[in-house]
Amino acid sequence: MLETQANSAAGPNSSRKTYAYCFCQAAAKFQKHKASTALGFFSASLAKKAANAFSIQKVKIMKLVVPGQLLSQKPLSQAYSFVENNQTFASVFSMQSEDGRLVPLKGPYEPMQEDLIVGIVVDVKFAGYVVRLNSPYTGFLSSRECETTFTRGDVIIGRLLSIDEVKNISIIEARKLSGGRVIMFPPVKVPRLIGKKNSMINMIRAAAGCDIAVGRNGIVWLSNSGNVELAIRSIEMISQQAHIPGLTDRVAAFLKEQTGKDVALEVPEPKDAPRNHARGFHKEGLKGREGEF
Repeated sequence: MLETQANSAAGPNSSRKTYAYCFCQAAAKFQKHKASTALGFFSASLAKKAANAFSIQKVKIMKLVVPGQLLSQKPLSQAYSFVENNQTFASVFSMQSEDGRLVPLKGPYEPMQEDLIVGIVVDVKFAGYVVRLNSPYTGFLSSRECETTFTRGDVIIGRLLSIDEVKNISIIEARKLSGGRVIMFPPVKVPRLIGKKNSMINMIRAAAGCDIAVGRNGIVWLSNSGNVELAIRSIEMISQQAHIPGLTDRVAAFLKEQTGKDVALEVPEPKDAPRNHARGFHKEGLKGREGEF
């Protein structure tokens, strides 16, 4: 009775205050719930974007192979390997891809028939020319196979016709590479420098604006035109990272950074490429030696 009288005495203002307080409490709870929901949505969106940006990709596994290591229980015709007792063994230090191909880390040039080479004339004889090939063996270019004459010190490009059991090497289809400069590249990594369907070397040639001839024997000739230093830095990068997957994308990113221009990963062969230089030059000279993975 006294409590009822007290509430009645308080009047309508007290009821308004109570309703206002309850409304504020409800509004606060709603805002808190709304903020929590928004935060959860934001976190989910952020997580989804992060998952898309850093999607897990299949990593290509490579394993180290040492000389003499067993590769197969049956004889295989494979570069950088030898067959003994109907088994195949590795002949050089290399990385083996998932499909069994070997990517050598080091090794000398092993001449093979039909290889395209860049060589240096070191001696002139009556019957022809002795050519240094960046290997323990020299090549011989017969005068009968030449359309022009050469002198000592000339840089030539040609094809290996034959190699006998004592490593007498015959060269044909030779022509002179005038001017320019010569650098050395690890012969076992040449397939990585050339790339599939000449993709790597064409990309460097297009970005640097200079002509490049790559011999399977590891001698590289570059013309004096264009950004030669950029081409050399790109070639050195390939030499250092040839065994690491994703090389093409890294070289493309490097060339884009240096030139400020987008670099096409698939650069077409130049229509005016010299004979045996671009069209079919590297492709035909690398039979059985492809090093892409």
